[in-house]
Amino acid sequence: MSVYLQTKSWEEAREAIKKSKGVAIVPIGSVEQHSYHLPLGTDTYVAMTVAEGAAEKTGAVLTPPVWFGWSPHHMVLPGTITIRPE
Repeated sequence: MSVYLQTKSWEEAREAIKKSKGVAIVPIGSVEQHSYHLPLGTDTYVAMTVAEGAAEKTGAVLTPPVWFGWSPHHMVLPGTITIRPE
């Protein structure tokens, strides 16, 4: 069964949150280039995998990932999404 909160009904979410004692893990990555051989979402995929393992071991709920980071240095390449530090 998925540990991600967004895959659960509201009733399942309520129970998962209760069991987790309100602890949630938020995977955060970025969407940016990784040369020619890796997808743009590599950083987020890695964060999701680590977060999934932590949630399974600890019983914490796992939120949907945040796909944005500060990547202005990659903006010259198509597909990069960045936010401003402020």
